[in-house]
Amino acid sequence: MYFILLENQNKPTDLGIKVLLKNYIIHKDNPRLREAVYVHIEHLIGEKAFANDIAFIEIGQLESNSENIIELYNLKFYF
Repeated sequence: MYFILLENQNKPTDLGIKVLLKNYIIHKDNPRLREAVYVHIEHLIGEKAFANDIAFIEIGQLESNSENIIELYNLKFYF
């Protein structure tokens, strides 16, 4: 799993992330996908950082030509 940082133009202090998955197209209709991604992020950065530091989370397909992507396990260094 990978991610990119996102900014809210209306609130520049709110930071979000877009989690990129290799097989998102296959699993996008799974009702538990979002919950699984949230639990994974919470375990990586901690419950407090998850609740206080991330304003929004999007999930999308990892494209072969994606630029500026970061491996998800490095997320703890950004929050």
